[in-house]
Amino acid sequence: MADNWISGNNSYVRLGAQSYEFGKWRLPVEGGVKKFFAFGHNFQRTTAGGVAATPVVDGAYNAGNMPLTVNALYELHLGFAAGIELALNARLSSVEYSAEISAGGDPGMVSCTFESDGEFSIIFT
Repeated sequence: MADNWISGNNSYVRLGAQSYEFGKWRLPVEGGVKKFFAFGHNFQRTTAGGVAATPVVDGAYNAGNMPLTVNALYELHLGFAAGIELALNARLSSVEYSAEISAGGDPGMVSCTFESDGEFSIIFT
């Protein structure tokens, strides 16, 4: 069986139809699992909770082409490669700007954290 590794070289971030030049994204997904001990027994049980995601995108800040609004709801598309995409509605919860103060340093950076809003899916095209 052949391995199907995804390199990340063709990854992308889109907010709606607009592509952004972020250099990295990640999508932590939490199942809201609740733990408890069965009464009178010495073992742990779990129950499923609601599924939530906290997407984070990072990259160089393009001041003229990144109109980001905290609390706005976005249609977020996180692409692994051509034909493999994670799509979800997400509210922009925080934005962090940073800069390296040195000659020849990295460009100004931006890190955006979102919170999922509603159902989401993996889309294969």
